[in-house]
Amino acid sequence: MLNKEIEKVKNEELKTTFTTKLILMKATLDTQSQISALTQQQKNAEEEAKKALEKAKADTTKAVEQAIGDDKILLGYSDDQIEYARVWLTLIGVKPSELNAKTITAGTSLNPYDKRSVTYPTDAIMLYGGYSAEGQIVYTSNRNGTINVYPVPSHWQIGPEVANDPEKVRALTQDILDNVRVVTVDVGNPRDVLDLIKIQK
Repeated sequence: MLNKEIEKVKNEELKTTFTTKLILMKATLDTQSQISALTQQQKNAEEEAKKALEKAKADTTKAVEQAIGDDKILLGYSDDQIEYARVWLTLIGVKPSELNAKTITAGTSLNPYDKRSVTYPTDAIMLYGGYSAEGQIVYTSNRNGTINVYPVPSHWQIGPEVANDPEKVRALTQDILDNVRVVTVDVGNPRDVLDLIKIQK
């Protein structure tokens, strides 16, 4: 009888020990599984970060190469050619059928049809399209990214009451000089600048 009780206690102890071991093994396996899952997640995150970094580097390199390429397309053209195109793009914006440029020497009458008008104080540049409706710009360059724009009309329509009065002619043209405005020239897209250089006459 005592032996049976002892045997029973031993069996209970073995069962408890075995159950405890099973629980510990399961906990260990679960922990290892979680560690493995976390390790995999970390690896995946590192791979994603690496790919994102490589893509960012590639995009940056492409952008730099594009910018360098765009800058290079204007090599070989004069500063004046580039300036004419940029000025036109800044002030008119629309591509003309052709782009003409001529120098107006200092001392030239603002109104080319009336010698009594005030004169240009310095050499100026006139840009104009293939026909009058495409626009006209008269300016002097400050060589610092800005220009002085003269509001010279493309058509001089003066009534006889002004045309017959030298003082009124002078006042009209003096008003143009008094209203010269400084404009910052946009560098613009080099490809657009090149398009205008190609149609310069």
